Amino acid sequence: MNDEKFKFKMDKKFYSPNIFLRIWFAIITPFVIGGTLRTFKSFRTDPQSEKIRELKAKDDFKNYYCASKEIPFEDIRKCYKQYEKTTFNDYILGALSISMHKWYTNNGVKDPKKILTLIPINNRPFPKNLDDLKLNNTTTAFKFELPINADIREILKTNKTTFSRFMNITYLSCIGNL
Repeated sequence: MNDEKFKFKMDKKFYSPNIFLRIWFAIITPFVIGGTLRTFKSFRTDPQSEKIRELKAKDDFKNYYCASKEIPFEDIRKCYKQYEKTTFNDYILGALSISMHKWYTNNGVKDPKKILTLIPINNRPFPKNLDDLKLNNTTTAFKFELPINADIREILKTNKTTFSRFMNITYLSCIGNL
């Protein structure tokens, strides 16, 4: 599951920035954080997708438990490896997007575009053995607009763009929760 090829690599050598960089960061950081927060507050579910929340029948809004059949990870790996420069996360989000599109169209919503979603992120390192296992809660969440589409190639490209555009603030959030 952990693909070493796409693993985030971090340089272990930290240097102390000079006084000019510190002043520059002190000036620009509030603007960057303010702009990012403004962007996140602008995220919305499109009006067409919000129609699913409307009451249509007396049994709407009931809770359902849904489970998919088990698929061996090696089969999933073969599927997502056939698309170049696609990570496991991109592929899973693509599958989720296609499933959401199918669900929306089956429930009478025509041409859904996007939904607002929240993905939890675990900041704990993956333990190599039981001695390294820590049970403290070090999680954060990543809010973004999930595009909904029926074409896997289009949705993989769109998801990659959406994720890479807002990944920097996710890393900042993760560092803040450490």
